[in-house]
Amino acid sequence: MVIDFIEKGSADCPLIRLYNLTFTEYDELTRQIDKLIKGETNFISLNSILNLEKSIGLEFVTSTEDKGIVVLGSNSYRLELSISSFKEVKDKILFSNDGKYINSHQWLSDHGGISLLLSQDGNW
Repeated sequence: MVIDFIEKGSADCPLIRLYNLTFTEYDELTRQIDKLIKGETNFISLNSILNLEKSIGLEFVTSTEDKGIVVLGSNSYRLELSISSFKEVKDKILFSNDGKYINSHQWLSDHGGISLLLSQDGNW
């Protein structure tokens, strides 16, 4: 899996892109988001739960507001969403991991000024 930040180059920018996920990584990401939804935790760090090839820092945090991507520092970001919005994110990830949609992409969040993209091959 790779997580990167693309500041310019497309009308969709700026965006954070998650791509090259294995089926195991899809499953782990879904399990971790499920913990957020169930209230078992309010914070996950993707860098600590997934096998990342190269990456920026990305955290998921539950919030009372859908703030979207928040910049924490150089190459460090946080996705702050409500529990209901994380349910939508989980549904989009499950749809992408269906097998029939292996070359597809999903916009996981467009709240705030930076969008979050899930893509099999990095394209959208």
